[in-house]
Amino acid sequence: MSLNISLYIYKMLLLIRPFYFTANIQAITTNLFISKNQTSIQQDALNEHNSLIELLKNNNIPHIVYDNINPVTPDAVFANNWISVHPNENIMIIYPMHLENRRKEIREDIINDVLKMFPNMKLVDLTNSKQQSLEGTGSMVFDHENKIIYAAISQRTSELLVKNVANILNYKLITFYTRYKSQPIYHTNVMMAIGKSWIVICLEIIDPDHLKEVNESLKDSNKKIIPIYASQMEAFCGNILEIFDKNDNPYTIMSTKSYNHFNPLQKSHLGNILHVDLDTIEHYGGGGIRCCLTEIIKNDL
Repeated sequence: MSLNISLYIYKMLLLIRPFYFTANIQAITTNLFISKNQTSIQQDALNEHNSLIELLKNNNIPHIVYDNINPVTPDAVFANNWISVHPNENIMIIYPMHLENRRKEIREDIINDVLKMFPNMKLVDLTNSKQQSLEGTGSMVFDHENKIIYAAISQRTSELLVKNVANILNYKLITFYTRYKSQPIYHTNVMMAIGKSWIVICLEIIDPDHLKEVNESLKDSNKKIIPIYASQMEAFCGNILEIFDKNDNPYTIMSTKSYNHFNPLQKSHLGNILHVDLDTIEHYGGGGIRCCLTEIIKNDL
């Protein structure tokens, strides 16, 4: 679907319907959240995604939806990995993906539609970095209020490239190493999420040598810190997102699995919660609801 250019709104979500959805076999070595066993899951994934779109519609959350048009891109639903849009800095960044079939997800029509929304926006293309990977707001979690990027270094998150992005956006950078099932966590956004008043984070998988710096930065953020266990992270409790309706009211959106794994006290700090079943996308795609939502946001700082 092409973008309605009349929608000059600064808090919008971009989604791509998961046509051709399947478990990405190329991704299994670095993403331990993916299940190898699958039957016919295409329709189940579409049904879940359609329910997500309905949830956004019913709560007046501004969004635009495209269809995946490329049969060799099973992970196209996770568009937040190849594009990030920063209206405050007037910058859009295109990222080098780790897997060859994921590099084919980049869509010129979407890039051009965003540039029509923001004609003076600078396009920064990092895809020439063939030997390094950085996967957008999967690799990086942004604290926009404090202008900080948090990044767990892995095969998919190059420390060199994330430093480059921090310099481009003029954000402070906090990098750290993790250990989950004997290897680094594949994306920062499965173990960490940041809203205006809260931070959800799985501290127990962070390397002890980096934990002090992370904790000090979290303490200085003036946000409520909500620690989660690795078992909650596995239920995608770190893969949530703060979103806004047309009247600028905040919501925290998550999958039903995540909702069921947060305890009542944790939920009480997350404000108005929306949730939807994404079991198929989570189980076979290895990504949750935050991965399905690409933000186009101008922050009121």
